[in-house]
Amino acid sequence: MKNHVVLRGIFLVMGFWVTGLLGAVEVSDEEAMVLGRQVLAVKEALANPQAPASLDTVTALGQDSRYAVMVRGWLVQHIRMAESYRGTSEYQNSPAGKLEVEKSISSYQKMLRRIDLE
Repeated sequence: MKNHVVLRGIFLVMGFWVTGLLGAVEVSDEEAMVLGRQVLAVKEALANPQAPASLDTVTALGQDSRYAVMVRGWLVQHIRMAESYRGTSEYQNSPAGKLEVEKSISSYQKMLRRIDLE
């Protein structure tokens, strides 16, 4: 639950940032809609990092130089949030939970490497 609140806060701040960015540059409604759809797709991909399409979805927006820093920041924060679970008793006492966290961290790191290498 706490994770969802943090995620909502991150995306709210990023939404304001994107809105400010779009306000500074002349953008058509269609371009704004495309970007909005991409951001929502990335949000879904970050919530389900192990889904088959997540890697491609995140890196597609992350490889666009205009949005790379934003997407990279989201990934770094998701890695930090997932790593913070390593200190919890739930992580220590649940092999299934431990595996899920480690898979998520691995998926986020793959996304980050793919953006950084392209």
